Amino acid sequence: MWPANSPDLNPVDYHVWDVLQKHVYRVRICNTHKLRKHLVATWAEFQHSVVDYAADQLQKRLKACIRAECGHFEHLL
Repeated sequence: MWPANSPDLNPVDYHVWDVLQKHVYRVRICNTHKLRKHLVATWAEFQHSVVDYAADQLQKRLKACIRAECGHFEHLL
């Protein structure tokens, strides 16, 4: 297994998509056209501070991964 492929080490996977998903699914979406439209609108309003926070957490996550010898490390955060 290669830790670099871990979603726990990818800021987009461990934080940004989660926040985006929560914003998108606040409203009921009944088809792919509405989903696409709402995703684009939500991304346009997305706060850059969410991305900054995820990037700031990366060093902490990398250190935890090293302590866990590239195994599971969520419990170390």
